Amino acid sequence: MTHTPEQEQTPPPRRRKWRRFVVPIGVLAVTGWGLWRGDRFVREELAPLVQESLSKQLKRPVQVGQLERYSLTSLRLGNSGISATATDPDNASVEA
Repeated sequence: MTHTPEQEQTPPPRRRKWRRFVVPIGVLAVTGWGLWRGDRFVREELAPLVQESLSKQLKRPVQVGQLERYSLTSLRLGNSGISATATDPDNASVEA
């Protein structure tokens, strides 16, 4: 086979050049959305979810305070408590 100068100087397809920009931008967008959504979940939805779950597990009403702060390893909730019921007069409260 012989190679002509025309065959050796063909530019690479232009389709690959856009991937250099679109893929990193897409990854950044998805990562940013995930961080935003995770933060929103922790700040707005986690405390009610914990309250509902504890109430079901303990089979009595539980009040969980608002989220005060959080980090990767901890949560700090506001004043929380377990109310007395008709069948069980014991109650508990925890201050933040």
